[in-house]
Amino acid sequence: MAVKTDSSSTKITFDELPRYTDKIKIHRNFCILGAEAFQKNEALKIILKTFNIEEFDSFDSFQVYGDDYTSKANPVSNIIEQLNMMPFVQPQKTLVLKNYDDMNADNQEQVVKYLAHYNPDSLFIFTAEKLDSRTARAKKIYETCMTIECKEIRSISVLSRWLNDEVRRRGLEFDEKAKIEFLNTIEMDFYIASNELYKLELYIGKRKRITMEDVKNCTASSKTFTVFEMIDEIGYKRVQKAIMMADNLLENDESHIMILTMITNLFMTLWKLSAIKSKNISDTELKARYMNDILPFFRDKYINFLKNYPLVKIKKAIELLLETDRQAKLTMASDYVLIETLIYKLCHL
Repeated sequence: MAVKTDSSSTKITFDELPRYTDKIKIHRNFCILGAEAFQKNEALKIILKTFNIEEFDSFDSFQVYGDDYTSKANPVSNIIEQLNMMPFVQPQKTLVLKNYDDMNADNQEQVVKYLAHYNPDSLFIFTAEKLDSRTARAKKIYETCMTIECKEIRSISVLSRWLNDEVRRRGLEFDEKAKIEFLNTIEMDFYIASNELYKLELYIGKRKRITMEDVKNCTASSKTFTVFEMIDEIGYKRVQKAIMMADNLLENDESHIMILTMITNLFMTLWKLSAIKSKNISDTELKARYMNDILPFFRDKYINFLKNYPLVKIKKAIELLLETDRQAKLTMASDYVLIETLIYKLCHL
């Protein structure tokens, strides 16, 4: 049950947040608390969406990290000052501070001092893994903030309720056996569950019902794919396989930057070859004279890729890559969502 202490504070759980969205706008300070990373990120997105903040522009909206403020040489007051300034374009200044508890005690105290005399025209959101409720700092946070507590999954029933809500929200249905298989296959982690459900949604396409076969085809594979295998699937526009391979690479600690770089290299190469081919160059001549920097084994593949991606689509692909690179720097979307969405759009050009 939500507990209200005064007009500036509200303490709720993440599950209660949907019932409080109409009250978010009366608050100016938010503490997103707990170890459950997925819920914390979702809570942050809900708050920002309520205030129509789509990205961090470095003028009126900022995102910073507590581990950058671990010493007196870098006081957090330098950025909190921004909250007391007039906005340039947006209706208010917005500061998102992730990992408050990573900061040193002096900087934590600066945050509490701001909360004691906060600017009602600015928006301040910070996350923390835990607070010691016995301390004066924690008490002041609870008194002045809307606090959203994000708890880790403790049982399969919690994950099952989340899955029911998500499936309903997305307009999907699970065969009962498929749902049981899905819950038994994935780890008890909201991020993993959300990514696996997103993969299923892409895999079934326009269908709305998820079957046992869908779950078996889409749940994480034990095989570790190579980035070159993933590039082939993008070239052939086999979207489901490409997304599964990209997820597999990310799960095995491949950098999303490397994946973006390899996909960019693919389309830059196709752009060059397409420009040459537009001069009435035959496929045979193209392979013999203009593909020396491509291994012989891959040359026929690139000829086939060009059939799937004519020049006009290659240009759109490069625009998508630039947009994804921009989103990776400015938004809160996970690496999985960014890469999966990019591949989906590329394969549907």
